Amino acid sequence: DRFGGEEGISSLILRTADTPTYRYMQETGSPLLIRDTAIYPGWVSLPETLWLRSYAGAPICVKGQIIGFLSVDSSTIGFFDQADADRLQAFAAQAAAAIENAHLYRGLSRHLEEMLLLNKVALAATSTLDLDEVIRRSLEALLDIPHFERANVLLVDQAAGDLWLHP
Repeated sequence: DRFGGEEGISSLILRTADTPTYRYMQETGSPLLIRDTAIYPGWVSLPETLWLRSYAGAPICVKGQIIGFLSVDSSTIGFFDQADADRLQAFAAQAAAAIENAHLYRGLSRHLEEMLLLNKVALAATSTLDLDEVIRRSLEALLDIPHFERANVLLVDQAAGDLWLHP
């Protein structure tokens, strides 16, 4: 990479509590502009970021919860100004909306898939009057649900009060 730190940055794990820049954005919900990282009192300098001299960041907030940060870096002092930080906040808001929509879509898709599979179970249960066949078809349909690893039916012996596993 151009500045010699991208590999290190991609595996870098930072704690918000130990990083004043991210802590500030998390606590305020506001973007942060640093014109010169060398003189900014809260800048945490790491070997992977020694080249970085100007920074702007903005929190990504979904449903009132900060889920991440959008950051831009430059090797040039004073490269970013407040207008850049404000634009970055607008991008972060768009990213938050896209992330929220993706989560909603994934949830709705999973729910629809489960409803279709449960409908398949209901159809299997009503397609025959043979109890063994109803149970077999129902279990097969249930096992089509991706996160179901195993399914079985326990039947109640009313007279004895026992449960028994249907073969």
